[in-house]
Amino acid sequence: MNSTIKRPIKRSLIIGSIIFALVLCLALGVISYSDYSQILYEQYQESITNLLNYAESHIDAEDLKECIDTGVNRNNTINCRLFSTI
Repeated sequence: MNSTIKRPIKRSLIIGSIIFALVLCLALGVISYSDYSQILYEQYQESITNLLNYAESHIDAEDLKECIDTGVNRNNTINCRLFSTI
């Protein structure tokens, strides 16, 4: 006697659909998270680049070094305490 279990086709389709939906949701969630973190990282990089470009174009390196070494801000263009704590 053959001991195979017979399942109704309706139950098989429901189980298959549920598994498919779960796998699809998991895959879409992983892809969405990956895209979101990559976009966020690119925005952080762009913001840091803009900040560094601004600082480089508006701060004189010699005055900054003198300000850090002496603690005296000669021309009042930068805050010495900010850079001396870094």
